[in-house]
Amino acid sequence: MTKRVKRQSSIQVLDRAMALIDALSRCQHNASLKELSLSTHLHRSTACRILEALHRHGYVDRVATGFYRLGTKARTVKNATTDIEVQAHNTLERVRDAVGETVSIARFNESHAIFTSCMSGGRVPLIDLAEGTAVPLHAAACGKLWLGECGVHAVNVYAARFGLAALTSATVTDVEKLLHETRRAHKRGYGREFDEVEQGYASIATLISDCNGPIAALSIHAPRARLDMRWITLLQAHAVLLTQQLCQKHAA
Repeated sequence: MTKRVKRQSSIQVLDRAMALIDALSRCQHNASLKELSLSTHLHRSTACRILEALHRHGYVDRVATGFYRLGTKARTVKNATTDIEVQAHNTLERVRDAVGETVSIARFNESHAIFTSCMSGGRVPLIDLAEGTAVPLHAAACGKLWLGECGVHAVNVYAARFGLAALTSATVTDVEKLLHETRRAHKRGYGREFDEVEQGYASIATLISDCNGPIAALSIHAPRARLDMRWITLLQAHAVLLTQQLCQKHAA
């Protein structure tokens, strides 16, 4: 086996392990092997083998034969990652009150932007963005900005692995166009999308960092006719303040 094949195999195992941990983190109960296998699309024997390895390292607890829950190490990581949602609450309120539209915090996995904290603006028509909503990176304003931060190679890998499915007629489905948009988003420091996730709606986004670099995004969502591009200055200013708060907290 070549070094390249070994490396790809190791990455695949890591991807599968993270998928199982993600599935467990979403469960409000002890999860069965069958349930985890179905939710991650892994063969039961593969899921069992990886879960047992995670159990040995403390990331998964085996609570009964064939049943699992997050282990101490995974819960520690999960609790640490909620810092930004806690810190961002006041920021979301201030931005929402300033623009009167729906605002959100999003995190990222290898294929989607996951909206982990959302506040509705209350204006009609109302954008009811549910927490936990996942949008493909190439369609979301924050996702295109994140891909731009990750670089050209990451964009090409994303497109090859996950494809560029159209959510609407405006969704970018061409790799070269996506590369252009992600470069432009990275250069100007914000992402935007018009009608790409849902017809008639738009969003703008900027990144939030901690002392190690970008970790999430702050976005405004509105009907296209109401989205004001001048809000970008407000959005970026609040993202900078939130970044400073997170860096100070980690340095303390």
